Amino acid sequence: MLTIAIASQKGGAGKTTLCLHLSVLAAERGPTLAIDLDPQGSLSFWHSRRQAPTPLLITGTADKLPVYIQAAKQEGIRFCLVDLPPHDSAATAAAMRVADIVLIPARPSALDLHAVSSTLDMVRTLKKRAAVVLSQCPAKRGFGDPQAVTDARKVIVDLGGAVCPVSITARVVAAQSVIAGQAVTEMEPDGAAAREFSSLWQWIEGTAENGKAA
Repeated sequence: MLTIAIASQKGGAGKTTLCLHLSVLAAERGPTLAIDLDPQGSLSFWHSRRQAPTPLLITGTADKLPVYIQAAKQEGIRFCLVDLPPHDSAATAAAMRVADIVLIPARPSALDLHAVSSTLDMVRTLKKRAAVVLSQCPAKRGFGDPQAVTDARKVIVDLGGAVCPVSITARVVAAQSVIAGQAVTEMEPDGAAAREFSSLWQWIEGTAENGKAA
């Protein structure tokens, strides 16, 4: 079972957004479980609005996480994604311990990038593979990434972190799909947002297989 922890010490970084869209993509490839450890319950709200039976969802607490993971393995779950609360080091550490890879979403802003450093410190302490995923990025104009994205990548590398080559652009369809209980790949399967998230998932699977993340 591939277990992915989606962690950031800052609120509003895009943890739940990553978790729900990626969990739908994962469910296309095999039995998938999403675990909502955030008391705010945004992932659970989205799941309650879904018409589709997948992915499966558990709303729980960090102290029970090893139990959830063990039960998932026994039930034949292939992919498990854990959505974490901000400002909760204990929950984040618990999820990192059971994760195969940690995704750290961050907007290309000074405050988000500052928060990345503390999450990267936890990753290093626990000796886990991790990568920062730049989210809610400005749209591209012409060729190449926007300057804000390029600058953010350099900051993360300077902090000693690995950066996912796929960044997620801020788009209206992402918010619309959450309200409808869908993922962008379901609402607009041929859209740009769907292509980005699909590329991100392909990168995650490849990274999990060959251990490229830092």
